[in-house]
Amino acid sequence: MKIVNRKLKIISIVGILLALIILGWVIFYFNFSNTNTKSEDTIAENPASFSEVTKSKTGREVPSGFKEYKTNRFKFSILYPEDLNLKEIGEKGVGATFTFTHPKEERGFQIFVVPYTEAQVSEEQFKKDLPSGIRADLQNITVDGAVGASFHSTDMKLGETFEIWFVKNGFLYEVTTLKALSGWLQEIMKTWLFLS
Repeated sequence: MKIVNRKLKIISIVGILLALIILGWVIFYFNFSNTNTKSEDTIAENPASFSEVTKSKTGREVPSGFKEYKTNRFKFSILYPEDLNLKEIGEKGVGATFTFTHPKEERGFQIFVVPYTEAQVSEEQFKKDLPSGIRADLQNITVDGAVGASFHSTDMKLGETFEIWFVKNGFLYEVTTLKALSGWLQEIMKTWLFLS
C-alpha cells in the first residue's frame, strides 16, 4: 500500500512538473512570437544596381546598397547598409532592441526602444540605462525634429561607445555603436524618420 501511494505521489509530481514545463513553453512561445511579429514592421530591399533608387512602402527613396527598416509599433523608419543583418529582440513585452550587425566585420549598431513618458531623458534614466555613468563629449542633437543627446561612453562588453538618445511619440530611443564608428552611425541616423 505504501509503495502504491509513493508511486502515485511520484507520478503526480512528474505530471505537475510536465504541465508546468509545457505551460511555460506556451507562454514563452506566444510572448516572443507576438513581440517579434513583423506584420506591422517591414524591411524594404532595393536592387543591387548602384545607380538605382527605389521607393519603399513608406514612399521613401531607398538608395542602392541600403534597406529600409520600418516599425509601426515603435513609430520609426531607418535606412541601413544592406550588408548588415537585422535582429529584433523583445524586451519584457514592452520594448525592443534592434541589432544591425555585419556577419564578418566588427561593424554595426543597436537601437533600444522603450515606452517613456517624460519629454526629455532624465538624469535618473541615464543612470539606470548607462551603468558606467560616463557621458563624455555630451552634445545636443536633433533626430528628425526630436531633441536629444549624443555622447561617448563605456560598455563592459563593447568598450568605448558612441551613443545617441532621444525621446519622441512616447518612446525613449537609445542608439549605440562603437566609438570608432561614430561618423558612420551619424550618417545612418540622417535617414531616421518618425512615423506619425
